[in-house]
Amino acid sequence: MPQFTLRVYSLALETVRNSADALREIARHDPDLGRQFRRALTSILLNIAEAMDADGRNRHARFRIALGSTNECIAILEVADALGYITVDAALMDQFQHVRATLLRLVMPKR
Repeated sequence: MPQFTLRVYSLALETVRNSADALREIARHDPDLGRQFRRALTSILLNIAEAMDADGRNRHARFRIALGSTNECIAILEVADALGYITVDAALMDQFQHVRATLLRLVMPKR
């Protein structure tokens, strides 16, 4: 699983990098929403990083929090688009969905 975890970290980091323009534009229109987006973006990476060397419930909890933060980022982008602050970039949204799907695989119980 460590290699899989490193891949999701790299993917999430690239997604955060690609979110920089959207973050700046959202913050320009709505500083509170911009701060919330920045916190959620950083939470994704920080929680994946913490999960890397954790085990058991702590590992699962960190991935779960990263998933929640990813969902929050997706929602913030959709809200910002709905309010006319940005036009959501489909490629960026696809990246977030890829991070989300990968984290879901890490937190869902094995069947």
